[in-house]
Amino acid sequence: MKSKSSIIIFIILILSVLMLLTSCIRFIPSDGANNEPEEQGGRNTPVIPETDETEKPENKEPPLVSPALKTHEALEPGIYELTPAEPVIADINGKASEIEIINSDGSLFLLYSGSGPEQRVLIADIYAGYLLDAYFVLSSDSCPYLVVSYDYCSDDYETKVFSFSGSEPLEILSLPLYVSWIEDFGFEANGYIDAVGTWDVITTVYFVHDTIEWRGTYVLDTESESYTEVIVARDLPVYLNNDGTYEESTLLPGAPVYFTSTDGETYMEFVLWDDTEGYFNFERNGDWEPMIGGAPAFDYFDELPMFG
Repeated sequence: MKSKSSIIIFIILILSVLMLLTSCIRFIPSDGANNEPEEQGGRNTPVIPETDETEKPENKEPPLVSPALKTHEALEPGIYELTPAEPVIADINGKASEIEIINSDGSLFLLYSGSGPEQRVLIADIYAGYLLDAYFVLSSDSCPYLVVSYDYCSDDYETKVFSFSGSEPLEILSLPLYVSWIEDFGFEANGYIDAVGTWDVITTVYFVHDTIEWRGTYVLDTESESYTEVIVARDLPVYLNNDGTYEESTLLPGAPVYFTSTDGETYMEFVLWDDTEGYFNFERNGDWEPMIGGAPAFDYFDELPMFG
């Protein structure tokens, strides 16, 4: 009897231990369970989500030029006027280059800096007051040019065109005129030409792939107040257009002639009263006077306009 009671007590103890272990296992949290205590009234602690580390801006070098200055990247094909107060900075031949006008000791110096201010190249030296206009041109085909006009004396003009096809600015044209209008494809120049007589003329220059296209001809401005017909005073050897072929001929005294164009050095083109086109040749003597057939050109006409 005593042995049976001991067995029952032993079984009860085993069952109690098993129940205790079962209760403990129920309170052990499983993986992934929320270990945080449940919210119980009061102030909630905000949960800050994890974020990627903020990217820091690149440490860039300071700009090469002032933001106020134009740069080649910002330049569209067009015309950019140069003044002592406003240079132009452009990417020319792969280099940041500055073109500027400075005033020093009563003179204006047009400078080009292709490799930094310490390596300036003098483009032009102009007495203060003589400069009319200076333009940096980015042509319609994105080629850079420099066009400068100045007046050495009353109506004594000169316009120079510079190309940047080489390592330094290269003068590619000089005209005894001033720029009257300019666009990204070319410009027009006006002024007076001394040929056989002095004439108010116009000529047009075009920008073409790092160089210029110019016919070498000055067209007389027939609308100018100074334009006039001229009267032949002695037999004048000429060439007249006959169905597209120019043939030798002679204009007799008294014939009215209307000059139309010239190169300023070797020929004058004209039309006659009946619209016949023609031309005659002339040359310069040692005193720069025009000569026709060895005689002064002024002897062949009753009167020629001379002014300027």
